[in-house]
Amino acid sequence: MRRTGTIGAVLAWLVTGCAGVSTSIDWNESYAFSDLGTYDWLESDTPPGIDESTVGEIVGTADTVLQEKGYSKDAASPTFFVAYHFGQEERYASRRYSNPFDRTTYLEGSKQSRLIIDVIDPEANEAVWSGSAGIEADPSDVHKNAPLIRKAVRELLAGFPPEEDSP
Repeated sequence: MRRTGTIGAVLAWLVTGCAGVSTSIDWNESYAFSDLGTYDWLESDTPPGIDESTVGEIVGTADTVLQEKGYSKDAASPTFFVAYHFGQEERYASRRYSNPFDRTTYLEGSKQSRLIIDVIDPEANEAVWSGSAGIEADPSDVHKNAPLIRKAVRELLAGFPPEEDSP
């Protein structure tokens, strides 16, 4: 009986702990986001180790969200560009060993993927809005992580444009 509770607790932790997305956004407060209406993607090469389908998930989800917000894709005359960066970073944390008689510390490493979406002013050629999401996803495995990637893109773009301005 107790075993089932432990297994349930571990499964609950795995579902909620591994599906986390932490986001942060930043923008140029003096920029007139209300003037934006059309966009296009900045062309970039697929980063090494990133599955082409992962790129499709990022771009496709962002296109959907931007169009739901009233923006339209227009390669001929965009009022802003969108760019993405996606890759893995290693993080290390110092941990104390749990034995009370041994005060040994060790480094514990983990890998976290970072997705960054930038909105770029084409005239100034600089980012005017940037969102960053840390996700527990392997950039090379889109089939396993597609729902998490879509969630990260949606959470990031929920903050675009900043609340005081909208199309």
